[in-house]
Amino acid sequence: MIPLPRGLSVATGLVASHQDVPHFLGQLAQRQFTGYARFVFGASEVLLVFTGGKLTTVLATRGEARLTGLEAIAELCQRVAVEAGTIDVYQLGPELAARVSGVLQGEYHVRAQELKSVEVTALVAKIKARKLNGCVAIYTPQRCSLVFYRDGVGFGFFHDGSQAIETGATDSQKIAGQPGAKMDVMSTRPLEQLPATDFLEVVNVQKVWEAAVRANQARADELRATARAAERQRQESKLTELAEALHVIAAKTLGPMGRQMMTKELAARGGPGFLLHPDQVAEALAALEKGARLVAGPSKLKELTTQLKAEIDRQLAPPQSPLP
Repeated sequence: MIPLPRGLSVATGLVASHQDVPHFLGQLAQRQFTGYARFVFGASEVLLVFTGGKLTTVLATRGEARLTGLEAIAELCQRVAVEAGTIDVYQLGPELAARVSGVLQGEYHVRAQELKSVEVTALVAKIKARKLNGCVAIYTPQRCSLVFYRDGVGFGFFHDGSQAIETGATDSQKIAGQPGAKMDVMSTRPLEQLPATDFLEVVNVQKVWEAAVRANQARADELRATARAAERQRQESKLTELAEALHVIAAKTLGPMGRQMMTKELAARGGPGFLLHPDQVAEALAALEKGARLVAGPSKLKELTTQLKAEIDRQLAPPQSPLP
């Protein structure tokens, strides 16, 4: 993987095969997102940098191969259609996003050099003598930090969790001291020389995506069937947990009789699946309240229905979009 700090986390661990690529990228554009998204597959990754909703940089890697622009977008669509990768999205400030674009388009001078074999003083002197415009990446498999240079002089850092260029070197020093830490040195173009192309305007992502799905229809269908089965299993597990939580509330409010009444109501409606339908939930709560009048007063009944409804609403609230 290309070493990059993680920025401010917006969404991590999204399942790539669940995504419609044009819709996913369109969401980021519509929300004027600034930052980067990383798609990771078995033997490849795709990095996309957005600035104010414009897709300014796309880089796909597979081994030593590097693809950019249209070829990288085609690779992304191909991979999502045939592999169950993951997606992480990180928000950055505009200048830092531009610096990341520069890094992804940069030229390597040193790559994956173990820090224990580097004479740091000599390296810094060489960077200064050559008036390097670029960065040094210091990283382990878990962490990364970038040190930015202008005319051979370091002027800022990008650490995990940052949204803007930092001035403190503490994170870089901590990473450098860890066993197995490595380093890349690269030169980058000045920000004003970076391309300002918005690939979402010059590439018909919808057509590229449809072509990738058609070319891999059997595998795409298999991935989506697996995703649907996983979602059904997740939903069933969630409903089972919710049903148990409702039993606990009923028992806590009305005692053993309350738990029995809840079991009876769930059974009469074919199990916890009815909890997904608000009209059936309202009917069930009304029936439960009516039956509970024999063993509880008005205040207990109100407490029971209020707590049951609150728990149902809490657990079945529609998920918020993972994107900013």
